[in-house]
Amino acid sequence: MNTTSSPLAGHTLAMAAPRHGRTLAVLLFSTLTPTALAAAASDATQSLGEAAGALWEARVSEDWETVYDLVPDDQRAKSSRDQFVSFRREKGPFQYLSAEVEEVYVSGDIGWVAVKFSARPKAYPQLPPTRVESWDTWQIRDGRWQALSKDESDQLPRLPPVRRSTAEERRLAGRASEFWHAKERQDWTLIHEYLEPDYQAKVPLKEFLERKAMFAYLDHRLDWTEVIGNEGRVKIIYTHKLNDPSVSKMEPEESVKIEAWTKVGGQWHRRMEAN
Repeated sequence: MNTTSSPLAGHTLAMAAPRHGRTLAVLLFSTLTPTALAAAASDATQSLGEAAGALWEARVSEDWETVYDLVPDDQRAKSSRDQFVSFRREKGPFQYLSAEVEEVYVSGDIGWVAVKFSARPKAYPQLPPTRVESWDTWQIRDGRWQALSKDESDQLPRLPPVRRSTAEERRLAGRASEFWHAKERQDWTLIHEYLEPDYQAKVPLKEFLERKAMFAYLDHRLDWTEVIGNEGRVKIIYTHKLNDPSVSKMEPEESVKIEAWTKVGGQWHRRMEAN
């Protein structure tokens, strides 16, 4: 997977003109690369930085018409432009005082933008602003970058690949794949060993084996893995059908889930409370 980043050193820091006593700092990037592929990736990184900068500049300057064009699709689906603009002007819910787009990374059609911003509730202007650091997730749709909603972002890694441990993610991917192979073989004794130690203590093997599985699992593939510290997530695409002979002629179904894993004693275990 090719990933391009926007290094901060040696690039232009453009300050937008202050409006209403607020400022916005946007980092613009122009990395030159030796190949056309890298150049295209660099262009995508720059265009993402510009799109994110435009969104945050509009929030800071309270240009809610522009914000409406740039927010996730689900937000626009909930209200018309006039309703959105009127609500933001009157109720907020937040007043954005400043924002800095600090890092921009692109991998395929997905982008991550690191932002630092200060904000406070619009209804309480007397409160001191809160400083927030966050990662926004974007995707290229219809040829342009589109900010993703929280629900959409939850279906992707929270951090860009360069901010995660490739080696540790390979170990987690191997462990998760072994776990799913055991499910396909219905090797429930082995599956129990993969579950987090706290769950194994609460549900001993004998009790675990007495539980009937609702589904038979036929195959799987890993879409992505993510490791942050000792916590991991794995997106699995799998095929299954009801584990019932009376409905054996039913066609298998494909489903998607994101599993939570935790590292205990140097080994990855499947978290159960996240089911």
